[in-house]
Amino acid sequence: MNDHTENPGRLPPTWNEALETGVATIDLQHKVLFDLLLRTQEASARGHLVDLGGLLPQLRSYADCHFRHEEDWIRQHGDTEDTAHARLHAGFQAQLDRLQQHLDEGRLHVQPVLGFLRDWLLDHIARQDVPLIRGLARGHGRADQSGAPTVSATSATPSTRPVIVSPGTTAPTPSGVPV
Repeated sequence: MNDHTENPGRLPPTWNEALETGVATIDLQHKVLFDLLLRTQEASARGHLVDLGGLLPQLRSYADCHFRHEEDWIRQHGDTEDTAHARLHAGFQAQLDRLQQHLDEGRLHVQPVLGFLRDWLLDHIARQDVPLIRGLARGHGRADQSGAPTVSATSATPSTRPVIVSPGTTAPTPSGVPV
């Protein structure tokens, strides 16, 4: 199945340009999350045991680092106090706390985790990060987020548009993926 619309409960099978902000470090971090979720989803679909006790802390650690980097980039490029975006990130962390509590109580299964992460990945990146960061990267201040791109799995080729790298920044990479 090559199109997200054919299987709406799953991530598109490939990264695509609709998820790219145009900022290399942020896109790399998003791609790492996308790949982690895709591989976890595939492992679950094949009936493999997914180590949620390893996955949740890994997501927390990676998201902490990514959110700090992204919020710093946003502040450096024109939106000095984007508290609304930071609140969205805090909401992700709060949901990870709730999932960890359910896991600790023995009430967590992989499907709710995948559902939450899939929805976050597709909605937050495509509808929040992409328009905001693209607008700031073009020097237009806060972007109009109403014209967010749609996510399609039909475009799997790398982007040919210029990529912006903030001076002195690097993209963190996660440790091994627990699936």
